Amino acid sequence: IERAAVRTSVDNLMTFPFVRERVEAGTLELHGWWFDLDSGDLWAINSQTKMFEPVD
Repeated sequence: IERAAVRTSVDNLMTFPFVRERVEAGTLELHGWWFDLDSGDLWAINSQTKMFEPVD
């Protein structure tokens, strides 16, 4: 559920025209990150697949 909330937040930001314009123009990047407190791992949303992947 936590990861879904992060993904939803990023998707919601893209509904703002000024955010979408800048992302599409390459002047703004959005990142969705999730930190696993149990393992200490950091996960990031892959902008292409929309799936979470561990950050090295």
